[in-house]
Amino acid sequence: MNWNEFLAPSWQKAAVAALLFALFVPFITYWNGIMCIRAPCPSDAAGSLLIFALLAPTHTVYSLNLPIALVGAIVCYALACALLGWKKGKKK
Repeated sequence: MNWNEFLAPSWQKAAVAALLFALFVPFITYWNGIMCIRAPCPSDAAGSLLIFALLAPTHTVYSLNLPIALVGAIVCYALACALLGWKKGKKK
């Protein structure tokens, strides 16, 4: 396997990685409308960009977990490379 070709950037890999990132990486913490008096409290809601955009458009973002976002972006790019490499290998 040629790792340079496998990891070489392309617009297809970037598009697939961005889609995977938006759908599955939960790095946004936002208010979900639950208020608690005692612990444990499920008031913290973490979600991906898609979940936040669909379910909480008027809610406040509390924090962005940048380490999770960075690791998620790396994993999503690796998955995109694997998916597109598998598809390319299957064609041959």
